[in-house]
Amino acid sequence: MPAAQPTLLADTGSVRVTSWSFAPGASTGMHRHVPEYGRAGVGCSESPKLLSPGLGDA
Repeated sequence: MPAAQPTLLADTGSVRVTSWSFAPGASTGMHRHVPEYGRAGVGCSESPKLLSPGLGDA
C-alpha cells in the first residue's frame, strides 16, 4: 500500500498545519497524534476515504 505524502504548511509551537496527499489506495499507516495539539480534519476531495477508529486514548 502506498504511503500518503505529508507537507508541513505551518508550525507555531501551538498550531501545526499539515497537508496530506493521498494517491489511490494510499494510507497514513498507524501513527499517534501529539497530545499538545488539537486535531481537526478538513477533507478536500471527491474521492471516498476509509477512516479507522482509534485503538486507544493517545
